[in-house]
Amino acid sequence: MLAGEITFDCADRQEPLRLGPGSFFFGPRGTQHSFRNETSRDARLLVFCLPGAGTEAMFTEMDALAARGKDRAPAVEEIVAIAARYGVAIAAPPSSRAA
Repeated sequence: MLAGEITFDCADRQEPLRLGPGSFFFGPRGTQHSFRNETSRDARLLVFCLPGAGTEAMFTEMDALAARGKDRAPAVEEIVAIAARYGVAIAAPPSSRAA
């Protein structure tokens, strides 16, 4: 974490992690994880994906999408479609999954 605060969920942990500047999160390949900003302040993350296998291009495309719509967040469907092009599956947040 470079700035702000982000909450991380990881399938192998029961409780979410709230991380601030200087913190580090490791999400093993194949382990479902998510992150969100629950504050009103901007947050900045430095993401390492090793091996990258196209994730840099995925994040670049997502960033370009966000920059085009500065007055609104990109639709989840747009983010999911970009991720799928790079072999990344995005699951619905737990609160929106059918019981």
